[in-house]
Amino acid sequence: MKRLFDGTLQTLNDRVLDTGFCHTSFGEIGNVRCYGDCHYLRDAAECARALALTGNPEKALRILQFNLESVPAGRRYFPHAVAQDRSIIHDNIQTDTLAHSVLALEACGNAGADGEKISDLYRQMVSYARFLREDRFHAEYDLFDSGNYNEQGFDGSREPLLDIFSNASCFAMYEALARMAVRYGNVSEKEEFGQYACQLASGIEKHLRDPEKNIYRPAIRPDGGGDFPLNWLSLYPVRWYAPDLEPYSNALDLLWESSCNDWYGIRIPSCEPAGMTFRTMGKAVAVMLSLTARLGQTERFGQLLEFIEKTVRKPDNVWPEYWFHHEPPENEYLRWFFNEYKVWTPFSADPEGDYTVDSGNCEQSAVFIIEYLAAKGD
Repeated sequence: MKRLFDGTLQTLNDRVLDTGFCHTSFGEIGNVRCYGDCHYLRDAAECARALALTGNPEKALRILQFNLESVPAGRRYFPHAVAQDRSIIHDNIQTDTLAHSVLALEACGNAGADGEKISDLYRQMVSYARFLREDRFHAEYDLFDSGNYNEQGFDGSREPLLDIFSNASCFAMYEALARMAVRYGNVSEKEEFGQYACQLASGIEKHLRDPEKNIYRPAIRPDGGGDFPLNWLSLYPVRWYAPDLEPYSNALDLLWESSCNDWYGIRIPSCEPAGMTFRTMGKAVAVMLSLTARLGQTERFGQLLEFIEKTVRKPDNVWPEYWFHHEPPENEYLRWFFNEYKVWTPFSADPEGDYTVDSGNCEQSAVFIIEYLAAKGD
């Protein structure tokens, strides 16, 4: 695992330019694949947080500065993805994008980065966090909607869902802003952002916690309806919101019962709903690793370690974006994806082949670094 950790961390360091531009997927450079030369602001913020946690907060601050400088004048939302000249490539709005930058900024401060720089970035992020509340908050639910583009298990839905991913990460954002207010702001800001976090916690518990199964629902619709299938979204928010671990433990049990694939005799959840279990997402595996450690589930933790050690081989030192187990179902998007990127023989067809995808994806790699440190207790 040390080789995998070190190699993955090296890709995060290597992708950041002096300007703060972060190649959130690389290209055929060394052993790293890519979808294009672009900087996804949320992915880059995850990279910044990982770098801050591993002792490179000044490089992390350059990424966060680039994020803020990529917001056009007069605009109050972070764009989705930009080029090196900060021109917008994808102009989708995702409510949670700002949250990741805020969490990375707090990590920079905790790692001893330049306090004056952090104070300046904090003040800028405060204005965006206030606007977010004005514009995307649904007071009748005490929840945010996800924006106009939700890729978190909803296939790029344009419907403004009230989802657990967005709300849990924004809860963590407001808690972080409240803590940073003590260093870089004032007492009134601490109280303001603490109140916002409490309201989100209330909304999550009232509307996104299933009282029968005691798990967190992936989402509800703005009209209060919606029945979304269990998937990795019921696990992932443990990174940001965990007043107790029981809902996450329950979701993990259900996924371990319903969605496992067999890898060399090791059964590991795909964390996807029926029809999508052909794939296992890298960041879902990373979160399962840290969650089983927190829960003291030594057998499952060991199974995950064995799975990782046996399957991450091409290359064996960089965290994958996906594992592909068997042929996907026929649908238009998947046909396009597999033809476009010429991927990747599924494990069931060739266990010795290349069935891991996009080694070097920034978000997946950064989440692995962050969650591996959490699993170790660092």
